[in-house]
Amino acid sequence: MTFEDLTPYKAQFKAVVLKHIHESLGADEWERLRSFAAEPRRYFSRKLVANLEASPEMLFDEAVSEDNMSVNETLIPAFKATEIGRIEDQPVYYVENQGIYVWGKQPDSRLTLMFWVTDPAYPPDW
Repeated sequence: MTFEDLTPYKAQFKAVVLKHIHESLGADEWERLRSFAAEPRRYFSRKLVANLEASPEMLFDEAVSEDNMSVNETLIPAFKATEIGRIEDQPVYYVENQGIYVWGKQPDSRLTLMFWVTDPAYPPDW
């Protein structure tokens, strides 16, 4: 495994994210965030199709990504982020009201695991 390979951490990331969705996010917030996926004009690629009936587990499997954007770059000052867990002593963050989950091996590493509840649409304030 190279430093840049985050595949071994996806299962841990999934566990933290799904625990937060099921125990803390709330059904109303899930539905609000998923409503963005019903708006194709908000998609990051016009070729994508939303699975609006996806469970959190299904959506995570479809939408989790390794992104070339550090945790520090993701957590801009306008966003309120909450630490929801830890992997390898690094925090997993949830960005309130945006549906963004993010984790990286280092805060400034240009490779992160990221999941958007709004997928395939951009988060509300992105």
